[in-house]
Amino acid sequence: MLAQQLLCAICDRPIDDAVAWSDPMSAEVDEIIPVSRGGSATDLRHLEKVHRCCNQLKSDKSLAWAR
Repeated sequence: MLAQQLLCAICDRPIDDAVAWSDPMSAEVDEIIPVSRGGSATDLRHLEKVHRCCNQLKSDKSLAWAR
């Protein structure tokens, strides 16, 4: 049975949890709306899994901007 692969919420490519955290393709958690722009810091529904490089590109911008 194949494990379900989660896709990056920004680029829609698969995320490999085995990739070391310092690698640009490693997994990170992104705030859908950055706290600096009024997003919730405590609501887990406000978080999504992304690649590190995608999260750095998005920074405090919107998902639409990053795509």
